Amino acid sequence: WKGHQAEMDANNPEKLAPKLIGAKGPEVDVLFQYGTKEGGRDRMEKFQQQFGKGPIKVSIHEIQGGDHNGWDYVRGMREGALEQLSKVMKGPKPQ
Repeated sequence: WKGHQAEMDANNPEKLAPKLIGAKGPEVDVLFQYGTKEGGRDRMEKFQQQFGKGPIKVSIHEIQGGDHNGWDYVRGMREGALEQLSKVMKGPKPQ
């Protein structure tokens, strides 16, 4: 994000959530994943408590022994996050 503060802010859940709550939508499902080796659960739980209301649904998926890398991210998706995500995403529309 270096040098791109506006873009960073536009993708910051902590800045987007109050706008969605204030506008009463649209509905958004937020799925956080984190590895137990990297930490960060406290921040996710704070976000969940503060913003997980109204149109925002927040889920946290813990990757046991996971670190902050693509390997563990994909493992977390296989362990259940992908299934959870698939339940709320709409399928493709035929053209």
